[in-house]
Amino acid sequence: MIINNNYSSNLNFTSKLNPIKPLKLKTEKGKIQISELSGNDLTDKAVVREVVDMFCRNFIRDTDDPAWFKYQYKEYKKLFSVLKKQFVEDIFDLVKKDDGNLSIVVARNSKRKICGGIVTRGFSELPQAKMTTLYVDNLAVDRKYRGSGLAKTLTDLCLNSANEKYTDAFVVSSNRAIGFYEKLNFKILNALNENENRVINFMKSMRFDVDMYVTPMSKVLNGTEPRWYDRLPEYLKCFDF
Repeated sequence: MIINNNYSSNLNFTSKLNPIKPLKLKTEKGKIQISELSGNDLTDKAVVREVVDMFCRNFIRDTDDPAWFKYQYKEYKKLFSVLKKQFVEDIFDLVKKDDGNLSIVVARNSKRKICGGIVTRGFSELPQAKMTTLYVDNLAVDRKYRGSGLAKTLTDLCLNSANEKYTDAFVVSSNRAIGFYEKLNFKILNALNENENRVINFMKSMRFDVDMYVTPMSKVLNGTEPRWYDRLPEYLKCFDF
């Protein structure tokens, strides 16, 4: 249950074009403060490391993908540290390339520890989709707070802030999370549909884990406009395989 919604027009949001209002969420595990990281936050390596730590500890625990799962073991501790450092640099790179649509929203518990977060942006991997398709890049919630509605709240905040700008949302979901996204009206891309299959094949060309461990899914944000994958057939014809 949302118990408070404070907003000030002079807050420094991550997303310059789609600012997300901070709010408090009341859960059985206590009150949670949800807000976008500010520009100052994103210049602070300690803050960004905390965000990355939260994502990584959840990614390695909630996957069947050995590429992530292995980092739970002690012998991979040094490599895991390298991975997290690269993740931090990836966040800084997203900020550097931001066109005003990047959103990094975090949830903090009563002790001010980050217990959940989401990163969304325009889907720049396909330049033609960048201005039409909101990409859910990362989403994670600590186990203690699952079932509280936190993941749904984080996702809804980003989708609702961008639904006037984007026609669709896109996510490459962990296979374990498909049910969660389906409850939010995301649909698995259909390999029998020519244009949807081209997107699937495009993602396979970028990621080895598609189908085995992750699944591309899409959600309509504006039903009056053509779907984002139907606008890309010429560019994606090379992925007819």
